[in-house]
Amino acid sequence: MPGQRSARARARGSWAFRLAGIGLALLLAGGGTAGYLLVGQVQHPAVPGSQLSARVASVQTVGLATPGPASRAAADAAAELLLGSPQGLIFRPATPADRTAGYPEWTADQMVGGSYIFIYISTGLCLSSTAGQAAALQRCDLSERQRWTREYDSTDATGQALWHLRNAADGRCLTAGSPLAAAAAAGSSAQLQRCGIGVSWRQLIAFWSGY
Repeated sequence: MPGQRSARARARGSWAFRLAGIGLALLLAGGGTAGYLLVGQVQHPAVPGSQLSARVASVQTVGLATPGPASRAAADAAAELLLGSPQGLIFRPATPADRTAGYPEWTADQMVGGSYIFIYISTGLCLSSTAGQAAALQRCDLSERQRWTREYDSTDATGQALWHLRNAADGRCLTAGSPLAAAAAAGSSAQLQRCGIGVSWRQLIAFWSGY
């Protein structure tokens, strides 16, 4: 029907404008938060059949990091940052300089209703659960597998809040999994595991910000 085709065209246009907004935010990142306010006004196109809100409530740029294997109160150098790599998503050991800068590699879009969508700035792809154990970067579609609930756990010795990120599709939590082979890269694989079962620091995620 003509009306249906028109609605689909408007939805595609809204998503294209969202991507353009991300690009604008990258250009303006050095100048503060003004660029992100524009992104926060954009409504994502709804997933067909989804009851999840497609409206963005707020946007911030963050680094996503675990406190590292030393302890919950680990020094900055012990933290591990969630980053893309040739091996897929990994938690890479951070440096003190990374902590100072905040390493804002992600936009954290809080949606109306409270869930989060995490967009990797370098690629424009979204943090997603998969049918397997690995977390992945995939084309953004705003489905439940790309929706995350941020659940407070504790605060470390530096005053940094630590959270669990629970996936809406399967209830698993983002986890710093098995250590990577030294020949591949230092750090841990990014996985989805059952929440709170013998994982200690591995499921604790801090939002770092340099702003």
